[in-house]
Amino acid sequence: MSGLGLAREVTARRLDVRVLVVSAYDDYAYVAEALEVGVSGYLMKTASARELVDAVWAVADGIFVLDQAVSSRLARRWRAGPAVRPGTGALTPREADVLALLARGRSNKQIAAELCLGLRTVEGHVSGVLAKLGVASRTEAVAYSLRHHLVTSEDRDEPARRR
Repeated sequence: MSGLGLAREVTARRLDVRVLVVSAYDDYAYVAEALEVGVSGYLMKTASARELVDAVWAVADGIFVLDQAVSSRLARRWRAGPAVRPGTGALTPREADVLALLARGRSNKQIAAELCLGLRTVEGHVSGVLAKLGVASRTEAVAYSLRHHLVTSEDRDEPARRR
């Protein structure tokens, strides 16, 4: 199970546990998903030992912690607003393929296998889709794409495969 999968499980069960994510990922989509899951903090693995200890104590005291660099990126992204509006055709063909597979419920690993791409490449495409649609999660991207007819029934049944 992934770290976010575990965090999702803990928060869904409403256990009296606070989750502090310590990650190498500063990608907007990943951080947004962690926040959506309901973690109590998000810290980068590059944090110093002192920052980590302080974050653990803060989260234990019920204080939400967000890595300063991640916080700055999120603030810039929020201030910029959505990158595109519906119907502008701003998604690349590959991003459209990825979105179609997201609509079919595929994980990043499954998308990588189906489109013959590397996992990091797929993660980049998913981030691009989320940023261009101005949404914070995969679920929001699918809902948005269905609402705005960015994904057709054909896309949901059989996405194009490009190399």
